[in-house]
Amino acid sequence: SAVFSPDGGRLLTASMDRTAKLWSAESGDCLRTLKGHTGAVRSAVFSPDGARLLTASWDGTARLWSAETGDCLRRLSGHGGAPGVRGLRAGRRAAARRRVGPRGRAPQGGGLRSLGGGGGAAPSGPGPAREVEEE
Repeated sequence: SAVFSPDGGRLLTASMDRTAKLWSAESGDCLRTLKGHTGAVRSAVFSPDGARLLTASWDGTARLWSAETGDCLRRLSGHGGAPGVRGLRAGRRAAARRRVGPRGRAPQGGGLRSLGGGGGAAPSGPGPAREVEEE
């Protein structure tokens, strides 16, 4: 997947090589490579202010990153499968949802879990919320 930053100046890509990359939309230069997932990164999004990045991987984790430094701020697990990320909203709240297992099967649970404070998370599909553990 690939998404533009809120200001349009950067591009965030998710990759099968277990990384996400932050690019300059103007020059095409790679600004940061986000390493830490042990499975393919299936989705990535910007926070509304562009300061944080959220990635989700087939390794069953979601990670919150600093866009400025590329540091991993939080590792989130407990999805019971490969999570997908819906987005970050004002107030630094994130939604992570287990969508489809690695073999393309629909999950038995699913749903989303809001992380952080303030704002709200929009559901990305049916199913009960699953606990997400911050490590």
